[in-house]
This record gives sequence, structure tokens and C-alpha cells, in this order.
Amino acid sequence: MIGAGFETSIWTEPWIPDTPAQTPKSLIEERDPLVFVNTLIDFDTKRWKMDCLRDLFPPEEINLIVGIKPNRIASEDGYCWTLTNSGNYSIKSGYWAMTDLFRHACDLPFQGPSVTALHAQAWNLKTTRKLKHFVWQCIT
Repeated sequence: MIGAGFETSIWTEPWIPDTPAQTPKSLIEERDPLVFVNTLIDFDTKRWKMDCLRDLFPPEEINLIVGIKPNRIASEDGYCWTLTNSGNYSIKSGYWAMTDLFRHACDLPFQGPSVTALHAQAWNLKTTRKLKHFVWQCIT
């Protein structure tokens, strides 16, 4: 969360609002880690300095940055949880984030023999339904 921007480094902190928050990409080669977000805000108008943004960031990041409304009063920078509307962490949103990360990590392409034929054969076994279901689950 950007207050006045005096405490958030442009290049080393994840302040670009995305899911998850990210450090910005740059259009320039040299990135001074001691330049802070406040240098991008015009404190007379309380708006972003668009000429500076265009010089430093790609257009897709400028759109995300402009979505941050600079504070009208000088306040401290802080962090908020972006997965809830209130910005406060909840167990439910933490669980959702964790399962979403694991789901993407486990969504690797399956490389192995197809088990479709085995599924069909499991139901044709000459045994009880309970055992057929067990075999089908084992194959799956």
C-alpha cells in the first residue's frame, strides 16, 4: 500500500498491485535501489508523474500503477493482503492462495500410458460392485 511513497523502493520491493504483488520491470538498464516511489508522485496535484512512469515502466505496469491512488495526506507506506476486498488477511483467503499455488505446481502434463482402457475393464470384472469400485479408484 503506497502512502506517500517515502519508504518503498521502486526497484527492490513488490509494490505493483498484481496477484501476487510484484517488483516492477524496467525500461532502463540502471536501477538505483535507493530511489523511492515518492519520486514518481507529484505532491502538488497528488497524482502520478506520467512522464516519469512512461520513461521507466512498460505500458501494462503503468496501468497497474495508475490504479493506485496516492494518499491526499502524507501517510506511511504499508502492506495489505490483496486477496480480500478489505486488505486484511483471513484464514479462508490464505487457504485459497495456498491451494491455488499448489494446484498450479501440480498441473504438469501427464506423461505416461493412458488408463482409459483400464477404467473400462474395471467395470467388466466378474466381482462385486464394491470391489469394482475399489479397482476403479486404484487405477485413477
